[in-house]
Amino acid sequence: MGKRFGLLSRKAEEETAESVEEEETEAENAEDTEAEEAEETEAEGAEAEDEEAEEESAEDEDKEMSERGRERKRIASILRSKEAKGRMSAAMAFALDTDMEPKAAKSALAGMSKDSGSGFDTRMQQAAQPDLGPGGKPGADKSNPAASILGNYQKMGGQVPSKQRG
Repeated sequence: MGKRFGLLSRKAEEETAESVEEEETEAENAEDTEAEEAEETEAEGAEAEDEEAEEESAEDEDKEMSERGRERKRIASILRSKEAKGRMSAAMAFALDTDMEPKAAKSALAGMSKDSGSGFDTRMQQAAQPDLGPGGKPGADKSNPAASILGNYQKMGGQVPSKQRG
């Protein structure tokens, strides 16, 4: 009976060891399955986040484009207004350097005097322009260009041949 008991005991131990191994394998498989499911869930979550980020980015771009469009319209409205004609430097300042609404900018432009051009241009147009001839002498004969050319040649030290009579 001792032998039999020993065989039964050994057999029971082997079966117990096998069942423990099976349980451990099943537990490992369950852990692997859970890990895979967790990875899939994370991947799906990351994809969803990426899609949301892309949608938000597209919305931001649309919003930015509409803001740009409004700004361009504001600038164009100020610069193309009838009030801006003759006051372009002030209109450019209102349009580009401020956030002033077109209505306010047009009103301000209407109350301003028109540009008189640059100071240099205005002074040049008002100044008397002397009538200078060859050599810087006033009153030169402009009707005879050949005489003017010969006069300049002589002043430079050249000699004009005299007419030969034959």
